[in-house]
Amino acid sequence: MKIGFIPKDERDKRFFLQVFKEKNIDLSLMNRNGFWIEYGNTLKAGYFERSEDFSEFIKTKNYKDKNILDLDLIFMRAYNPPYAEYPYSKEYLDFLFDVCKIMELEGYPVINPVNSIYIARKKYLTYYLLQKEGIKIPLTFSTHDPVRAFFSLKDIGFPIVFKPADGAGGVGIVITDDKSTAGDLTSLYGGYYRVPILQKYIENPGRDIRVLVIGTEVIGAIYRIQKKGIKKSGISSGATPKEFKPDAELEELAIKCSQIIGCKIAGVDVIENKEDYIVLEINASPAFEGFMQATNKNIPEIIVHYLRDEAKC
Repeated sequence: MKIGFIPKDERDKRFFLQVFKEKNIDLSLMNRNGFWIEYGNTLKAGYFERSEDFSEFIKTKNYKDKNILDLDLIFMRAYNPPYAEYPYSKEYLDFLFDVCKIMELEGYPVINPVNSIYIARKKYLTYYLLQKEGIKIPLTFSTHDPVRAFFSLKDIGFPIVFKPADGAGGVGIVITDDKSTAGDLTSLYGGYYRVPILQKYIENPGRDIRVLVIGTEVIGAIYRIQKKGIKKSGISSGATPKEFKPDAELEELAIKCSQIIGCKIAGVDVIENKEDYIVLEINASPAFEGFMQATNKNIPEIIVHYLRDEAKC
């Protein structure tokens, strides 16, 4: 079995490489850059592996040109980052996803599917699809016009949550009950030509929930208990993970949400109010450290087992 693995960061790489090795899987480790396509009488596609240090490459001429058309599956953990964070053009970063989309069209499994990663990354698309299917979400507003965003503040009410439309890991999330601060944030987004997500803050018991879905199965769930004085519940914001057994309603909700956007592997974030579960986000490349710490489950091993079942061979 041959699997191409595109990790999202070095930590991600460490988690999975050991498991792939233990399972004797023929692995092609691939970064975001290096992909190529050739169109002629037949389609050719590959990954050009060389030293990141170009001067070293010139000296050694040491490289490998891997044929990705002989893979049985591509495991896509990378996602399209906010373009402002990287010195690359949108076109440069999109090329990786477009190559993987071509692989899908050629019949190769890509997990997660490219469209699901794109939808999860563009939160306003996620919220549209969830609302369409009757899933409860916070009151949400999005626009690329900063003046219209400012006018929406009164309708949404305070406290209000600001999120980048394509953010991840809790980066850029601001919760405020101050109108002046909220106005400054709408101007800031507009000044950088960025699209914000504005949401009504949901009163909660000081925690949210992360449910991990793989395939059509809930692997487990954790509370993410907020650090004192911090309203954000992400592990990266200092929250404490605690395992609990989800009820049937929550399991069904998490599986349905992952299926709505087409994810095979998803972290579904949910918050409890007095009456209901309300879905906050769906993560197509969820982090595992806090989850594994709380549950003692080897998530990379569970995922690799699932990938073997899904592979083309």
